[in-house]
Amino acid sequence: MRQDNAFDQLMTDILTLRKRDGRSIEGIKASLQSKAIAIQDVSLPLEVGDSLFRALPNGSVEEFLIDDTGFQAGFGPIPSQFLVKYRKRSPTQPFAIEPTSERKLSRRVFVVHGHDEAAKEKIARFLERLEFEPIILHEQASRGRTVIEKVEAHRDVGFAVVLLTPDDEGCEKGGTARPRARQNVVLELGYFLGALGRTHVCALNAGELEIPSDFHGVLYVPFDALDGWKQALGRELEAAGFVIDWTKAMGARA
Repeated sequence: MRQDNAFDQLMTDILTLRKRDGRSIEGIKASLQSKAIAIQDVSLPLEVGDSLFRALPNGSVEEFLIDDTGFQAGFGPIPSQFLVKYRKRSPTQPFAIEPTSERKLSRRVFVVHGHDEAAKEKIARFLERLEFEPIILHEQASRGRTVIEKVEAHRDVGFAVVLLTPDDEGCEKGGTARPRARQNVVLELGYFLGALGRTHVCALNAGELEIPSDFHGVLYVPFDALDGWKQALGRELEAAGFVIDWTKAMGARA
């Protein structure tokens, strides 16, 4: 038996994550323990203050308030995982999970970009055409904050678009340099994957460049000259629960 399959078989509890902003993620495989909850899906946007719920056979629901996400990096055959420390609340009556399409989603979209100003503007104008509000970091007031503090101040966005352009070069020691995105872009990609979850992040890949190895499994949409990326991005926004006017989407011209 493969080691990862063995660990997966230990995840016998099915939980629902409810974020503080009201978003919910269902069907999370976990192993509920007396002092922690083990979760192998490290892409989940777990944060202190969020709640995990487990339905009981009698119809009531257990709630576990997250005190510490407890991320554990993998080592050898042991995969990375969360070991969530929690406070248990009294069982409650069943709650209804609102369908994503019916929840109020912020139409503010954070746009992460490198040095390609023209591509950034095309994305921003496309989002505006679809009645989203693009948030571009350098256009926001600094108020004495660091870059990461400015990013954190806008974590209430409903979606993030990350434009990866070949602005830098890099390689492992002794290797051949390859084009890659700027490191701040990669950092912000990771930040929003953690804050919003993979379903609310779309990475646009402009040209041939090195893809961060830790982010395989993330959807990368080619940022092509024929504007096929617009339809692909529109579909990702729609899948995330946003209403898209396809007449505007397909008629948009940069």
